[in-house]
Amino acid sequence: MILHGCEANHASQINQPGMQAQFGDALDRVLISPLGRGPYGFYSGLSERDVLDVLDDALNTFNIDEDRILVGGYSMGGYGSTRLAALYPDRFAGLSNWVGFTGSILNTPLIGDVLIQGEQALTSALPFALPVSSTFGGIGNISNYLGNLRHIPGTHSYGALDELVQVNTGLDWALKLSQTDGVLYEFYMHLVAEHLTLIALDEWTKEAEFTRNLKRVKNPGRITFKTNEAFAYPEYDIKHDKAYWLSNIKGRSEGDVAMDIESFACPRSTNNFENGQTAGNGPVPFIQTFRRLMGEPVQAASENRFTATLSNVASMRIDTTASCLQNGAAYTVVSDGPVVLNFSNGKVLNLPAGTSTGNL
Repeated sequence: MILHGCEANHASQINQPGMQAQFGDALDRVLISPLGRGPYGFYSGLSERDVLDVLDDALNTFNIDEDRILVGGYSMGGYGSTRLAALYPDRFAGLSNWVGFTGSILNTPLIGDVLIQGEQALTSALPFALPVSSTFGGIGNISNYLGNLRHIPGTHSYGALDELVQVNTGLDWALKLSQTDGVLYEFYMHLVAEHLTLIALDEWTKEAEFTRNLKRVKNPGRITFKTNEAFAYPEYDIKHDKAYWLSNIKGRSEGDVAMDIESFACPRSTNNFENGQTAGNGPVPFIQTFRRLMGEPVQAASENRFTATLSNVASMRIDTTASCLQNGAAYTVVSDGPVVLNFSNGKVLNLPAGTSTGNL
């Protein structure tokens, strides 16, 4: 899935001969670019519905391996592709983000988020809401949801001279990626690139090569997922309340709903990671940070137990088959409020705030 940028249309990136050759033909792929209901949708609401419908139509039309579906895009499309990967993590194998808008022009890696504090102070002092009016814009500051990409490796390519997605937002993206746990990524800051340099040069080799062998993770042992019911559009049958073997996720109150749940019951392995930085050239000079797998995975013994850390979760459903949990599974659940865990085998846990332990 190739998502176009703001003020553009579905042909803007996918019509590039380099994109067709490097991401399409060389890797035996079908490239599909939805219009997203226009040039300003930011792939939320009706625009998001269009992308989901196009994807479903493509799967019904072409002989596509559903374990090798990737999503990527440029500028607004970089925002949209990261948003889709984060909010529908069980659908995608990988992510390619080029100069993606983060969801806020005020994102900054400065200590204490000085610009964010300034915006809040200004907003509180004004008698009206900011922005005064807006017909487009990202729904959700998606840079705050990068932890959802635990099982979706991705490339994130930015330009140091970008006049639209300024360098502070790109560096904030890099900082947040480095602070996430277990997310595999390659971040590129191209030193002499402005907003349209990468698409103008039509050179995508390093990003395409990164995606070559990616496959969707179906039932991971560990799920980190953050969502927000404010992102839902019931009128378009859009909600973001499931991830892998978790579903029917409901919050207790407005705001983010977050969970970190790990089942130790399925056959599993543990990985070691390498964090680092380097530099290179292509299509222009860049500096790079990354997190990569290091060495071979170490097989670990299975245990019939799970752990969960929950924030603002009122209830959710856990698929015991997909998570390999059996009757008698031990649990440790830490929650900031009362929570109901419904299991597909009929078990129900009604737990109070705090730390709860026991067996199913």
